[in-house]
Amino acid sequence: SQQSNYEIPVAGCVDVTHVERLFSFWEDQRVYCKCGTHNQRISAKLVLELSLPEQGGEELTVGDLYLQYCLVSEGKLDGLNFSCSHCSTRKGRRRQRRVTGNPNILVLRVMRAVPGEGSLRRDRVRPELRLDGFGSMDLWAVIYHAGSSFSSGHYHAVVRGADGGFRQFD
Repeated sequence: SQQSNYEIPVAGCVDVTHVERLFSFWEDQRVYCKCGTHNQRISAKLVLELSLPEQGGEELTVGDLYLQYCLVSEGKLDGLNFSCSHCSTRKGRRRQRRVTGNPNILVLRVMRAVPGEGSLRRDRVRPELRLDGFGSMDLWAVIYHAGSSFSSGHYHAVVRGADGGFRQFD
């Protein structure tokens, strides 16, 4: 008897830990090569990393950053580990991503580092409890860095307690 697609393990995901069961989700990434070939890669992730747009200034929501993460990227795709399945070129022309499956706990990281520098961007990002494609969510914690660079500053956490109220930890 043949296994269904749901029973075939994804490479590297044979032994799943409790942490992975709680936090993991699938990232579906489609890269279109200049030769016209559509390449798809599905990988397990624990943290959804959302980049700030190149042009800052206006207040954003987590939903805005998630839509930017999903949108088609054209041209130079920095940091993309890609090799075309048809022509073996290492340069993708277009990329589109999305999160598939709802994790029990979604961990978001807003990427604030300025590439090539040790400084952090200060764009305002509002937490939002609705993201397209996800069910309803409750915000339980936020961890943030107060400081001008990676090498200086302090981390703070705001965590929801059993009574539903939030407490700040320094």
